[in-house]
Parts: sequence; structure tokens; C-alpha cells
Amino acid sequence: MTFWTENNFEPKRAFRFKLNLAFASGQESIPYFYLKTATKPTFEVQTVQHKFGGREFNFPGSVKWNEVKMEFVDDVQNTVLSKLTNVISNAGYPDIISNADIGIKESGALKFLSKAKMASTLTTAGNAQAAANGSQLAFDIEQLNAEGLVIERWSIYNPIIIKLEQDTLDYSKEDLSVYSLTVKYDWASFDDTLS
Repeated sequence: MTFWTENNFEPKRAFRFKLNLAFASGQESIPYFYLKTATKPTFEVQTVQHKFGGREFNFPGSVKWNEVKMEFVDDVQNTVLSKLTNVISNAGYPDIISNADIGIKESGALKFLSKAKMASTLTTAGNAQAAANGSQLAFDIEQLNAEGLVIERWSIYNPIIIKLEQDTLDYSKEDLSVYSLTVKYDWASFDDTLS
């Protein structure tokens, strides 16, 4: 029987998704309706080649997880921009908005980036609590069904912000202003047993 004759068939829809994110700094997450796009995690398996007897043999090597990218629209109160720059600042980067002393804390001590700081800036609230017990830090990209229930979850572990981009201003366009966040991570896990 073909799928178009079955009334219980429902394909996944690209617009039904949300970002489950809570900033470890204690500030509110970016509201879900500001999120415009998000890429799901993808990976590549590196190969190792061995030549023998005039032939080439390939063996699986390490797994390389590719970056995820999220796009957000912003409002005139700079809700998204201020939250994203705060996340980057809390990770140990200099304050890029107010031009505070670069790399110096109030105590005069040097301020450096660390993987722990970077990973703790982007995480879900539940994972932030788990991290206090030694678990890995993660945030989630969730795909939803028509009832709004989570049917697919990708958890992104040990995320590190590597790029924050703003779109180009242009008098010939009436588009919304968009901010893009690119994140590297150590690995991701997939869960589709949620509905």
C-alpha cells in the first residue's frame, strides 16, 4: 500500500524544531521564536589507507563531527545580540561590546579561555545540573511532531563557539536582521525514542 493512501502517515517537517538551550551564566535563554534555522549534526569517518601487493586497502579511522550552525533573528532591543555576546564574554573572551580591559579581571588577574568555560556557556538546564556531578555538557536540537512533542533529539556535547556572524546591511532589502552562531563540539548523540 502506498503512503499517500494511509491516513496515519506523517512525514517529519523541517519547520517543526526547537533549540533546547539554557545559558550556564544564569541568564535566560534566547526565546525559541527567535531561532530561524539550525543544522543537525553530521559526521565523517576518516579512512586509513594501506598499500600491499599493488592494491590499496582502506580501513576506518576516527570519526569527525562537523560544525552545527544556528541562525537567529533579532529585535530592536538587541535581545539576541546581547545574549550571544554575553555568552561569548562569559566563556572568557574580552567584553566586545563595552571594550573592557582585554584579558584582565577586576582583581588584575589574567583571564584566559578554557574548554570548560566554553562548553559551560551553551548547555541545557538539565545538563548543567548533571555537569555538576561530572557529566558532559550539552545542548539539544529537537524536532517536533504536529502535536509539539519531541520525536527526535540531537544532543551536542562539549560545545565551543567558534564564530558569530551578522548579516550585511543593505538598502535594497527588507529582510530581517540575522545573526549566525557556529559551534564545534566533541560528539553528538541521537535519540528517537521520545514520542
